[in-house]
Amino acid sequence: MLLMIEYILLASMAIVVTFMLLLRTNTAICFLALCAGSVLLVASGDNLSLVANSLTSGIDTSTNISRILLLITPFLVCAVMLRFHLKTTQLLPAMIPAVASALLAAIYIVPELSIGTQNTLKNTETWSLLTQYQEAIIVIGLVSSLFMIFLTVKRPEPKHKKGRH
Repeated sequence: MLLMIEYILLASMAIVVTFMLLLRTNTAICFLALCAGSVLLVASGDNLSLVANSLTSGIDTSTNISRILLLITPFLVCAVMLRFHLKTTQLLPAMIPAVASALLAAIYIVPELSIGTQNTLKNTETWSLLTQYQEAIIVIGLVSSLFMIFLTVKRPEPKHKKGRH
C-alpha cells in the first residue's frame, strides 16, 4: 500500500512536469508563481480557513481544499496564461524549473492534506528525500528560473540602427 502511494506521488509530479512542457508554458514564471502562492497561503491562510468553514458548515475538508486552491491558483493561472510562450528549443532548459515546481508543489501540498494522508505520505522514501533536499530544490528552482527569464525576455528593438540617421 505504501509503495502504491509513493508511486501516485511520483506520477502526479511527472504529470505536472509533462503538462507544463506540453503546453510550452514559461516554467520559470510558474515556479515563481508557486512561491507566491505559498506566501499568499501564509499571509491569508487562516482567514481563508475561517471563511471556508463558515460557508461549508464546518466540513473539515473544505479548509484543506481552500488552502490547496489558494496555494496552486497562481501557478495554474500562469501555466494557462503563458502557454505556448516558449520556443521548442527552450524546452530543455525549461525542464529544470518545471521539475523544481513539481517537487515544490508536493512539498507544499502534502502538509495541507488530511492527517491520515499526511502520515501515509510522510512514511515514504520520496517524502524523506523531498524534505531532505527542500532548500536545494528551492535554490535550484530559483536560479534556473532567473536564467530562463533572462533567456525568454524580449529585448526592445533599438529605434536607430548604428550608421543610419
